[in-house]
Amino acid sequence: MKTSFLPLLIVALIGFIACDQKSSTSTATASTSETETTTPIATEGTGDKAYTTTVLNGDIASPRKEMKGSVDGANITINYGSPFAKGRQILNNLIPYGRVWRTGANEATTFETDKDLMIEGKKLPAGKYGLFTLNNEGSTSVIFNSVHDQWGAYEYDESKDILRVNVTPSVSELPVESMDFKLIGNNIILVWEKVAIPFQVEAG
Repeated sequence: MKTSFLPLLIVALIGFIACDQKSSTSTATASTSETETTTPIATEGTGDKAYTTTVLNGDIASPRKEMKGSVDGANITINYGSPFAKGRQILNNLIPYGRVWRTGANEATTFETDKDLMIEGKKLPAGKYGLFTLNNEGSTSVIFNSVHDQWGAYEYDESKDILRVNVTPSVSELPVESMDFKLIGNNIILVWEKVAIPFQVEAG
């Protein structure tokens, strides 16, 4: 996918998700376990890639979810706590600039791949990682850390980082209530409130 199309795609995605969440809020709240299969928007130069999002535990304030998808034959799983915006500003408020974030709620978010990947053009070996982010105005560092089994980022150790990549978040006027990960073409996108944080994934 050409880089110039990504910001427009992300803005369109936020609008799509925001409308979809409004229509399904009552159903998701009533259920303690659900599976949602989403076919992403078609993107230039790639075919549509389906992914699934499963609610593993809906009985907690920030439901535990798991997104599974495939990119270039690599099977990817992201396990995360999905907090709700509840009218709050997220970046530089709930999530302060300059502080490593667990990228979700409760236990640290994990990222697992069964094949080597290129993340924003940099090599990530097959394995399971803690997925953290470090946000600043206009930029986000996406961090893959070798310690995946930890609570939040309280014991995060930068020396255990395997890979860091810098990306540019996009902003929309259409809010997304619950934090989620989406797979659009060769991009994984974190969406929450009015922010979308994408990172490109390819075969390694």
